[in-house]
Amino acid sequence: MPLHIAMRKFLFFIAVGSSCAIAQTVQVGVLGGVMATDPDPYASGESKRYLVGPTIELRLLNRKIGIEFDAIYRRFGNSYSYSFGSITLPPDYQGPALPISASSRSRANSWEFPLLGKYYFRESRARWRPFLGTGFSLREQWETSTISSTYPGTQTPQTTTSSSTTGLDVGATVAAGLDFKTRHRLSWQPQVRYTRWSDHSTNGRSLNQLDFGLGIRF
Repeated sequence: MPLHIAMRKFLFFIAVGSSCAIAQTVQVGVLGGVMATDPDPYASGESKRYLVGPTIELRLLNRKIGIEFDAIYRRFGNSYSYSFGSITLPPDYQGPALPISASSRSRANSWEFPLLGKYYFRESRARWRPFLGTGFSLREQWETSTISSTYPGTQTPQTTTSSSTTGLDVGATVAAGLDFKTRHRLSWQPQVRYTRWSDHSTNGRSLNQLDFGLGIRF
């Protein structure tokens, strides 16, 4: 067999073997779940408890060790209304007109980026395996607020809209769950996660966050 043909076959088998190895050690999928803690602990809000986003995990050391990275989306919001009624002002008052009613509405899109190291108990060929994980999470929230005010002598409210971002927040995360395998090479991971955030900058969210989730990977 000519040398160049043998080299081509050798490189072809190396490429195929590398692709198979990568396919066996990297899993991608989706993570969904619900927030167990109150998303609006300091006010009556309209936040959603669901969470969803893509996930990817690298398995190492005979799949006993995992490195997982997620991008999790959450939706927060609140609405308030105020009625001031008629206000009697001093005769010499020269300031701006005061509203008789006002309402506010805020909606926020929050993205979290957890990076976890995971340890799997039992052998990799087992149909189910418990796991523990720990790491850190980053999050940032983009918020849009609308305030409408009605003034004396007018029927049409005046509306102002503003947008803001909370900046990056950091939290410590721990996780525990089970990894189930199916015949279709799917991996199901029911799990519970706890995150302790560093500050309240994300619109009054609690520092303690408990989530129940289900990851589906292939």
